[in-house]
Amino acid sequence: FPSHDNAIFINVAALSGQAELPVVSTTHSRLGLSRSITLLSVSQNLSQKAGFGAGFAMFNGGEFERTDASGQSLGMAAYTTYVAQAGVGITVASTSIGLAGKYVQTAVSGDGAGGSGFAFDVGARIPFGKSFQCGISAQNVGSITWNNSASTRDALPWSIRAGLSSSIVTGN
Repeated sequence: FPSHDNAIFINVAALSGQAELPVVSTTHSRLGLSRSITLLSVSQNLSQKAGFGAGFAMFNGGEFERTDASGQSLGMAAYTTYVAQAGVGITVASTSIGLAGKYVQTAVSGDGAGGSGFAFDVGARIPFGKSFQCGISAQNVGSITWNNSASTRDALPWSIRAGLSSSIVTGN
């Protein structure tokens, strides 16, 4: 947890330990099968125990073949998802907690399918002893409304992340 690059996307609680100067981070990852994810984030401390972050993410889902209900090809399509989010992290005693809100928009080329919605992430970072920290976050708690004739609303696929880190101390 010592790195705060893209903390807004991983565990918003890490925003509470930002440096004095703003941190701007960008990442582009090729995921195979013509898929990729691009992240851009900025974070800044607000005080010694609080920080703010904002970010933009773009997921390119690659191409796929569209078919109708009988399996007949309707041609190729691609989908893209965009996420804009902002959040804060604060330290209470020695534990950091964070909360972020996000706007999600997804679109499929070819037939105009897509939707948009809102969600939130919540996270915590808890120290154990002098050199261990445990982090846990719940992400994508929210829903998306599809732009179909019924305006169908579905829950977003949420996830829970957990991890443990250790600081290696050398010397005295």
